[in-house]
Amino acid sequence: MNMHRAKIVLAGLAVCALCACSNTRLAYNYLDWIIPWYLDDYLSLNSRQDDFYKQRLDGLLRWHRRDQLVRYSHFVEQLQQDLRGPLSAAVLQERYDTIEQFWRDIMERAAPDCAELMLQFNQDQRRVFYAAGAKKQKELENEHPGETPAERNRRHCEQAEKTLKRFVGRLTSPQKVVLERWAAALTPLEGLWLENRRTWQRSLQAVLEAHEPDAEKRRRLERLFIEPEYLWAPAYREAIRQNETATLAMLVEMFGSLTVEQKQHVQTSLDSLRDDLICLSRQ
Repeated sequence: MNMHRAKIVLAGLAVCALCACSNTRLAYNYLDWIIPWYLDDYLSLNSRQDDFYKQRLDGLLRWHRRDQLVRYSHFVEQLQQDLRGPLSAAVLQERYDTIEQFWRDIMERAAPDCAELMLQFNQDQRRVFYAAGAKKQKELENEHPGETPAERNRRHCEQAEKTLKRFVGRLTSPQKVVLERWAAALTPLEGLWLENRRTWQRSLQAVLEAHEPDAEKRRRLERLFIEPEYLWAPAYREAIRQNETATLAMLVEMFGSLTVEQKQHVQTSLDSLRDDLICLSRQ
């Protein structure tokens, strides 16, 4: 599975739990159906592989519900406390690092099983798998053809506003200006990200086709899932750093400008999310 889709699939565990969404419980309880649906985009498993996959996925979901959702609820409570006072970039950086650790914990748990499943692919399955990855790469490359910088900035603003509205409600005109300044300050990432994605896919294919013991292949596959940043080009790494800095600064300004009604909206949204997480962890 390519890195972009792997993150979509496995991050479903964290995303469903960490986004303020009225359908959190419904979405989370259907992950055992949603995740295989994504995998079907890439190849069909034989009966032995399918049994292995379902068994390991069931274990992953049980672990996540039992051990991780309570951590997420505590994280939400910390966010609520943070938002009652003035925020700083340092505090937001700590919260961002925590979410990154949530993601890494999922990958460390899932990577050995992902690697083991991939090592069971036969030659025909690997060929179908590579072709599906190449097709998706082509689709992504054609997603925003001829997009101008102004159009890209507008797209980023619209995406950010949609996300923020779920937490704080409708944005004010000055807050929309904050988003516009932020979007203009971002370093364009699409080309760098697509090149990094190609590099990751080539690396994955090279491991699967290598003439070496399965133990070594397994180690290399796990690293690709858990530590993909080791493949990042310097320009990509620097662009991500710059954009993270710009985004944290935008969020500090945005949350510092919240109206009384927006602050109440945030707390109500997070209350609902916390309650959902606690309820899910007990089911």
